[in-house]
Amino acid sequence: MTAKNQGGEAPRKTIFVESLEVNSTITSIFIVRDKEIRQQKNNNQDYLRLTLGDRTGSVAAISFQDTDKNWHTFSQGDYVLIRGAVKEYAGRPQIKLTRVQPLPEDGVDARDFLPSSGRDAGEMYDELLGWVRSVEDPQIKRLLEAIFGDEEIAARFRMAPAAKTMHHAYIGGLLTHTLSVIGLCHRVAGHYGPSAVNRDLLLAGAMLHDLGKAWELDWHRGFDYTDSGRLLGHIVEESFLIDRYIDRIEGFPGELRAQLLHIVLSHHGTYEFGSPRRPKTVEALILHYVDDLDSKCQAMQDLIAAESGQKGNWTSFNRNLGRYLYKKRYAPEDGAAVEAEPPRVPDEVETPSVPPESPRREAEP
Repeated sequence: MTAKNQGGEAPRKTIFVESLEVNSTITSIFIVRDKEIRQQKNNNQDYLRLTLGDRTGSVAAISFQDTDKNWHTFSQGDYVLIRGAVKEYAGRPQIKLTRVQPLPEDGVDARDFLPSSGRDAGEMYDELLGWVRSVEDPQIKRLLEAIFGDEEIAARFRMAPAAKTMHHAYIGGLLTHTLSVIGLCHRVAGHYGPSAVNRDLLLAGAMLHDLGKAWELDWHRGFDYTDSGRLLGHIVEESFLIDRYIDRIEGFPGELRAQLLHIVLSHHGTYEFGSPRRPKTVEALILHYVDDLDSKCQAMQDLIAAESGQKGNWTSFNRNLGRYLYKKRYAPEDGAAVEAEPPRVPDEVETPSVPPESPRREAEP
């Protein structure tokens, strides 16, 4: 569906962030991802600074006209039809706005504005169920089959982002991140062996560690937190959910319940990062570091990719990582880089503790 402007015509999304050209004038629809009032340094006059976005990225925009009126006309998460000139500021595109018109939500195709995974959601969920089938412990398998066989959970899990902005912030991002963490945990378990690591327990923690984000985050008008997400957070949400499903399984071992919930409750690692408990088992420690590794690696890759076409060898400063990132990648002179195969679900006849064959060399995706 599309919204109609005052002339009766339906505006369509024709220009995306990734195709913005400096020194051009554009008219297009964007979603307001952030807005704030700032003061000009030369005269202390207020101006409006927006972060506008679509499925391809975000761009800064500024307006010096009707600041107070525009501030009260639309909100963060609203769709707006804008007109303005694309300029360059600090090495990045910036739109100087001459017009901002709010649009009704039901008149916009949201798929134009939310980035999404490059993989089919159904295919990824089938991969997740394949990992569930690879679990040998009957109690853990029963729990995972019950949770991921729930249609409501499946529907939300296939769609949810993994974060608002930090990493995997796109439709299907939660599932993408979860599969990556599962594959990494599988390999780490194989490295240390069954005498040191309970592979099934670790993989269950990997599958469930961010499940609560399917209720913590909202993805209908951009990415933001739900009321319950702000009040409780995903760690509390998923712990309640897991415990409810455990209660439905007769004879579920109390020790297994305690260790599985501990893995979930401690996966943020430290109290200052919102972890109710610090990791106190090998499986919990592995999951914490693997989760942190995957989220930070993806965040770095996303920023480097987003700014790959911009001048210089360094990205802009990333506040979440607390650093600039070096964009240049070393490659052999002959360019003979080897593509790395992603971790695969073990065959049912394969010993679960043995990881898939490692690639010869990690390569840039």
